Amino acid sequence: MEKIRLGIIGGGIGSYIGKAHRIAACMDENYTLIGGIFSSTYQKSLELANNLNLDTKRIYEDIDSFIKEELALPEKERIEAVTIAVPNHLHYEIAKKLIENKFHVICEKPVKIYGSKAGLRWDQVNPTYLYYLQDDKPLQVLKPGYKYTSKFSLSSTRIAPGHPEGFFEAFANLYKGAAKAIRGQKIEEGEFPTIHDGVRGIRFIEAVVKSSKEGNIWVSV
Repeated sequence: MEKIRLGIIGGGIGSYIGKAHRIAACMDENYTLIGGIFSSTYQKSLELANNLNLDTKRIYEDIDSFIKEELALPEKERIEAVTIAVPNHLHYEIAKKLIENKFHVICEKPVKIYGSKAGLRWDQVNPTYLYYLQDDKPLQVLKPGYKYTSKFSLSSTRIAPGHPEGFFEAFANLYKGAAKAIRGQKIEEGEFPTIHDGVRGIRFIEAVVKSSKEGNIWVSV
């Protein structure tokens, strides 16, 4: 089966989330990365493109150039799906422009929020936590990826601090579901979150805030 031509907006050199997206997209061999806009600085985008052996002609300076140049290509050549890996506050405008121009969008946060914004013990429920207790000190909880761990521990940790094990695999499952949807194949409910899930989440947050302001009452969602 022909791979889906993928573009990425954001996720440049030094970006952990960009690396996670690239790894996840490759896991099930449904996508091939073509190009995109990896950085707000064009030269940095080109640097990553060269590191990844991508055609620099498919690297663009801004979203408008990306859309214009890709749509000018034959349909069988142009990028089909676009991952958005920029800071959260930039997601909405980029996603909106891409959707309006008929690109498939893979975006973690496609919804815009309006308004103001003495021993060691392993816990198998949380296997990445190490509990360190000394007689004369409070209990410490040590987690991987932080600078207080040893150099060996840091070099052995592939997940950024605050992210659970299986992070890449979880992203890969979302990409697999998105690939099936793009190809028009049958998908199971819950294979990937849709815009409706995002809106539902925002409504829930708004209801929680309203409940708190009104004295912790029940609020319909």
